[in-house]
Amino acid sequence: MPAIKLNKKNIDQIEYPAGSQVLYRDTELQGFALRVTKGSKVFVVESRVHGKTTRTTIGRYGTYTPDQARDLARSVLGKMAQGINPNQQKREVARKAVTLDQAYQGYIQERTLRPNSLRDYAKAMNRVFNDWRDIPLGSITRLMVEDRFDAISKPTLDKDGSVISKNEAFANQAFRFLRAVLNWASEKYANNDGEPLLHSNPCDRLKARQMWHRIERRDNWIRPDQLSVFFTGLQHQPQHTERQKMVRDMCVLYLLTGLRLQEAAKLQWTEVNLKRKTITIKAEHAKNHRKHELPIGNWLTSILQHHFEHRNTLPIESQSNYVFPGKDKDNHIGRFDAAIEVICKEICIDFTVHDLRRTFITIANNCVKGLSVYTIKRLINHSIDSSDVTAGYIIQDTESLREPMQQIEDFILAAAGVIEEKNK
Repeated sequence: MPAIKLNKKNIDQIEYPAGSQVLYRDTELQGFALRVTKGSKVFVVESRVHGKTTRTTIGRYGTYTPDQARDLARSVLGKMAQGINPNQQKREVARKAVTLDQAYQGYIQERTLRPNSLRDYAKAMNRVFNDWRDIPLGSITRLMVEDRFDAISKPTLDKDGSVISKNEAFANQAFRFLRAVLNWASEKYANNDGEPLLHSNPCDRLKARQMWHRIERRDNWIRPDQLSVFFTGLQHQPQHTERQKMVRDMCVLYLLTGLRLQEAAKLQWTEVNLKRKTITIKAEHAKNHRKHELPIGNWLTSILQHHFEHRNTLPIESQSNYVFPGKDKDNHIGRFDAAIEVICKEICIDFTVHDLRRTFITIANNCVKGLSVYTIKRLINHSIDSSDVTAGYIIQDTESLREPMQQIEDFILAAAGVIEEKNK
């Protein structure tokens, strides 16, 4: 390692090496040097900190003159003599400079999130926290959280002062997202000793002040005495488009299986076994990330058989792998809220897809005799509390669920007048 006086004349005469880097040490200030690589000349400082050799960068030659770099080097060497590692200082500065947007981007990249969650998080960032994107996380205070939560919670009014949207549920959702991102970032950007970035999550202010909104849980379901009208509204009519017919059949599927919205929408023919009368929800499509094989009743099997036979009448290039394809065969059906609204108006019954899941569960619990809570949870793929020791001993395979599923289907169809009651 050559030693020269680091001044402009000498540095300009140094040629870039063809191979590995060369370190030129300054003859005037011990520990000050120039690192030369194939395309750069960079001032560095090197000394021992707590017995270990430590090298840190000052900056590029050209950005700094030799005299400027030497003055900075003296300051850095003084700190290193006191046991301060400049590299750790730089990391600490960078750690504390992490912004909300950086944390958000890191969070959604590292976590396995559903499309709906990604959409909701983007909505929260754009509508609630857009002006906070470039704020370092440590600068987000508890008072900022309180004030923003209060502002977002105010209802949206029209010109006449009537409430268009209460916004309380959205405020809860947005700040639960913020709380999750801050919790993740606090550990992600912990220091070398494992100390979290944030001493506390500023969103804790909402709990301390009891500001979280209490949202009443939806309890809407299709009552047995409404099922006849409901099924009448699901019948195909000549004026219906293929998409309208498809959505009506999807409603039947939701009601007779209790599947969640995306579980059915993303269903592929490779996951439907018409011979065994089963459908399988992939782990990546299930809310609890667990594969779910479910038996289906005879009537629903006939509906799916009809769809499969119709698919096979199409040219091979037009056949979709999805049971409910979208506008093109390579994608599943997209949002169909408008089609549901049309059905609601036709039958004068308001419902959502999740209401159909709630109906399935309620009928299984209230109207079909002999079904245990464990059986119902297994049918709808709910996670069992790990503290429930009994549940851990109960093994329920797909075939053990077949009779309960058929009983639920029979009750719903009999109540709708589609079939006769079995016990008559």
